[in-house]
Amino acid sequence: GVANGSDHSAAVSTAFLSVSATEARLSTNQANGGALLPLTIHTGGLERLRIDPTTGNVLVTGGGALGYGAGAGGTVTQATSKSTPVTMNKPCGRIIMNNATLNSGGSVTFDLNNTLINPLGIAEDVLIVAPYNNTGYRVEVASMFGGAARIRVTNVNGAALSEALVISFAIIKGVQS
Repeated sequence: GVANGSDHSAAVSTAFLSVSATEARLSTNQANGGALLPLTIHTGGLERLRIDPTTGNVLVTGGGALGYGAGAGGTVTQATSKSTPVTMNKPCGRIIMNNATLNSGGSVTFDLNNTLINPLGIAEDVLIVAPYNNTGYRVEVASMFGGAARIRVTNVNGAALSEALVISFAIIKGVQS
């Protein structure tokens, strides 16, 4: 461990790196009334990530983005019709819908089967969906249940559309307590 002072009997802030049989842990703490400091990660001489020691809030700093890296996602193509279920067990990706006609004002639903969605059947996750290649559609999550989500696609264009709409999605894991 390291401390921000050489006298460990005085008020100091500390950081430790430890390894056990089940985890590698980087932690901050305080001793003798020292300040509880945030954990920050720096690259290229700039702070890129900060974890607040009191609230546990995680902040991406330095203009970076937060998301899934290359290889985390995938693509699945819908067969037969726009209501045909698709299966992809990835946290993010693209769904290429069937190119069947959807009349102006018409809606269709289909299931995205994905074992990463609410694996316990508890409403704890957030699924974000958006049309990737067209603005003539409204795409929304109609419902979520253990291992799947029902996605509703509505044609908001003034005419019938017959195209293979591409939908981007991302799962954000969450808990109720």
